[in-house]
Amino acid sequence: MRSLAVLRGDGGRGGGEPGTRLLLAKEHIDRNLADPRLCPEHVANALGISTRQLGRDFRRAGPSPSRYILERRLERARQDLADPASARLTVADIAHRWGFAGQPHFTRVFRDRFGRTPGEIRPAVMGPGRADSAVGRQSSRDTL
Repeated sequence: MRSLAVLRGDGGRGGGEPGTRLLLAKEHIDRNLADPRLCPEHVANALGISTRQLGRDFRRAGPSPSRYILERRLERARQDLADPASARLTVADIAHRWGFAGQPHFTRVFRDRFGRTPGEIRPAVMGPGRADSAVGRQSSRDTL
């Protein structure tokens, strides 16, 4: 991270342009989303700036650093939940994978953000002897 800052002309001190710092902060966040300890303080330390400066840089562009971290984690979790390749993972596994400490908190913030629970995002599980509930209801109506 600091080597990038040196290349961009601030000597690794975290000075530089606010847009550059914001870009570096977002890159750092995206690389470290799975770390449950990721927080604005850690991002600011990685950039060599104060937490307050990080907040000012984010405020110019939109959400706070904390909100940005939460939004990115929720989006990545939503992608995993919708991905059939992740079907063997539990909701708790996916929550943990993206840095959430517990499933209840994850479920609450997920529902607040997307209007649906994590379980409702999962694709229907189809397999031997299992049918999607909508398909099962349709079949029983057809036989009547």
